[in-house]
Order: sequence, then structure tokens, then C-alpha cells
Amino acid sequence: MTGQVTQGHRADSFKALFDGPPGGYMPASEEGWWWVRDPAGYIGQVSPDLHSIVVHEDGTITVSPSILGTHWHGFLERGVWREV
Repeated sequence: MTGQVTQGHRADSFKALFDGPPGGYMPASEEGWWWVRDPAGYIGQVSPDLHSIVVHEDGTITVSPSILGTHWHGFLERGVWREV
């Protein structure tokens, strides 16, 4: 999967995030936490304590620095996942 690009999508519920295709994301709290499902299919959270999370006018998000999961490492930029 090295260098793979995956079009993400904003889920409208945790069930949709869990049951839908990988690459989803949705707000987890009013404090700025987000649920994410990386392109490898693993679900986790990104927090404003560790990441800068920008919500764009079209509902997509950009998370920086990169997201490091157990089975995936890369960037989520304007709703597009890019593996490093």
C-alpha cells in the first residue's frame, strides 16, 4: 500500500463509519476530537491535543502532522488519505 491515495468520506454516524468503506471520518466530540477509519480499515481517534484539525467549508478535514496507526501511516488532507 505504500504511496496509495484513498478518497475519504465524512460519515454521518459511528455505524456508517464502522460498516462503510475505509477512509471515513466524523466528529467524536464538541472538544474537537474526530473518529477516523484509516485506509487499512482501522478505527481510531485524532485529538486537538496531538494534531491540528482543520474543518473545511465542504466538510472535509485536514489533519497535521501525519496520522500514525498500527497498520497505516500518512496524511489526511481535505478528505484525501495519502500514505507515506
